[in-house]
Amino acid sequence: MTEVTLGERPIASLERHEDWLRARNRVAAQRFRLDVERSIDLLRAFPEAGQVIEDDIRRLITTRYRYRRVYRIVAGRVLVLDVLHASQA
Repeated sequence: MTEVTLGERPIASLERHEDWLRARNRVAAQRFRLDVERSIDLLRAFPEAGQVIEDDIRRLITTRYRYRRVYRIVAGRVLVLDVLHASQA
């Protein structure tokens, strides 16, 4: 299994999105958390699962909540650079 590392920016982004959902629907926030965990598990098992968008930068889009995990593979590890909703640039 490949190590997946999230920096401060993606962690803050995930917390912000989860807080926004929790304020509106606790169940949706819990599902979002599970969706995040599943996508991290997917990247551990299949680090090249995401689409190449630029040089060595990839993105993995989840279908349920349409969040993009933007990442790169560095020295055999997945480094998550950001997590964005599909509506964000």
